[in-house]
Amino acid sequence: MNNKVSLIISIIALLGVILLTINSVKKSGDTQESVKKNIVTDTASLTKSSNIAYINIDSLVDSYTLYNELKTALLSKQERLSHEQENKMMSLQRKEMEIQQQLESRMMTQTKAQEEAAKLYGLQQQYLQENQQLEVQLAEENQKMTLRVYDSIQSYLKEFNKDLQYELILSSTVLGGTVMLAKDGMDITTPVLKGMNERYSKSTLVSENKK
Repeated sequence: MNNKVSLIISIIALLGVILLTINSVKKSGDTQESVKKNIVTDTASLTKSSNIAYINIDSLVDSYTLYNELKTALLSKQERLSHEQENKMMSLQRKEMEIQQQLESRMMTQTKAQEEAAKLYGLQQQYLQENQQLEVQLAEENQKMTLRVYDSIQSYLKEFNKDLQYELILSSTVLGGTVMLAKDGMDITTPVLKGMNERYSKSTLVSENKK
């Protein structure tokens, strides 16, 4: 949930108010042509009530296949790394208990116990440093994910807007955002989301066929 909220806030900050003035861009390939047809089909059913529209970032991000796949992969990596670090710290605790037990049973001298304890302390500091580095790494990967999702949204909006030619496409959230009230027909979240997921699905299929 925190990753989603962070992503939504980042996207809203990046989106702001997007002024879309689209030039004609030639598209080639069956996949691009198929996506274009889908865009035309989706936008044809819209009732354009003004030259301004908006998208609900909460709904868009939450149901976007690309975001959900990236989020799942990142959370899985985070859980795996966290589990590895926990195992390392638990191993240190077990070794510390073993030293204490051997010292109490006089199977280890005080000098030897101090040497072993010093080694454990060194490992503990190493693991703590590793944990900090992992947190930085995961934060950077989360930022990359945010930028990739934002770029994907902005790229699709440019294609989507070729037929409707909105002058402004605003962003909104459940708790407010840029749009607080709008006429019916100005919310284009559903057709945009549908088109984005269809485009991503086709691009994934093409990538798999090339393997």
